[in-house]
Amino acid sequence: MYITGNTEKDSAYYDQAFRGVYDPSGRGFLYDNVLEMITRYDRPRVLEIGCGTGHMGRLLVERGIPYRGFDFSEEGLRVCRKICPDGDFFPGNAYDRKNYEPFDYNTVIAMEILEHVDDIRLIQNIPSGALVIASVPDFDEPSHLRIYQDPQKDIIERFAPYLEINDLHAITTRHASNGEEITIHIFEAMRKDSRNKPGLPTTKRLTLKPPNENRMPAEITAETPHAATHLARLHLGCGRNILPGWINLDCVALDGVDIVADLDDCENTPLPLDDNSVSEIRAYHLLEHLRHPLPFMQELHRVAAPDAVAEFKVPYGSSDSAFEDPTHVHQYFLNSFGYFSQPFYWRADYGFRGDWKIEKIILTVSRKRYEGKQPETIMEDVQHLRNIVQEMTVSMRAIKPIRAPKMELQTQPMIQLALA
Repeated sequence: MYITGNTEKDSAYYDQAFRGVYDPSGRGFLYDNVLEMITRYDRPRVLEIGCGTGHMGRLLVERGIPYRGFDFSEEGLRVCRKICPDGDFFPGNAYDRKNYEPFDYNTVIAMEILEHVDDIRLIQNIPSGALVIASVPDFDEPSHLRIYQDPQKDIIERFAPYLEINDLHAITTRHASNGEEITIHIFEAMRKDSRNKPGLPTTKRLTLKPPNENRMPAEITAETPHAATHLARLHLGCGRNILPGWINLDCVALDGVDIVADLDDCENTPLPLDDNSVSEIRAYHLLEHLRHPLPFMQELHRVAAPDAVAEFKVPYGSSDSAFEDPTHVHQYFLNSFGYFSQPFYWRADYGFRGDWKIEKIILTVSRKRYEGKQPETIMEDVQHLRNIVQEMTVSMRAIKPIRAPKMELQTQPMIQLALA
């Protein structure tokens, strides 16, 4: 790789470049190639890094492909909104991770961007499991920090810790300004995770359409997204407790978090997971923080495969720990989780369309206080006294299709007592 020695340019540089009439004709071959790569997949949802003047965004929006793009040039964004009024464009820096959230997309475009910035730093912001389509040039300009001359060393080997490159091809063309022959390398890759985290579940990745006979010569390999079909395990509200082999989800972009999502907004913003794609769910000390548990549990039911298991831990409703944290907004008791099943709505319709069957409830109580006591005695205290149960663990199973809202379908879960 040739390092040019040029300095990284600020937004003012690109404001000046985009000012006036911008002619995209010299980049038309790039737009066409990237568009062809994207439209080979079913249901693409696109985030474009460095959307420039919006010409790529316009092609996608005109085809009804969900899209948003960001750039740090206000002048570029002004042109974006002019040529594509229906596009979702916003100001943002490629180094700021918040501009990559929420992770509701499955495809990332980075056209002619990596040569202008710290390319590795940018790629590290892309969520694992996302499809990446990017292009890099082999020529120098004042804003280029590096030249990608050798595809094997400068692209495949350089990005190997972060990207699994499936398709790489070169296009030879003429420089728009001086007419010299130049090469643009276009590649398609899957964002890996250097810490061996699972990233987005494989079922969320794009489904490849039947091959196009007019496809460019490079072939798709067996490593493309449609190859894997295993179900995911979902760790909700993970915080700093990152579980290997699980999709770790939290509302804060902490180190190791795979998906950042607001679980209190599930009614408006679905989780970036496919229907029936999750086999196991874990949520410890999360539910008591949510103001809208019914939309949340309905959304979990959507992504859960039939008979998927979910385990929740919550402070018991009659304990001080259920109230002392000011971020706790709901309390849960023995029968509370029944309202996440359809049979509990035999009297009224709350609009909830999920259905979870409680398999087991574990009530953890003080060993010092209750060791040797009969279960009946302990349960009598649970029902009538405060601060008896230290923690409640609830195991549930996703019922699909959902049951009718009939009282006679209610079942009594197993209740166990644990000493701690």
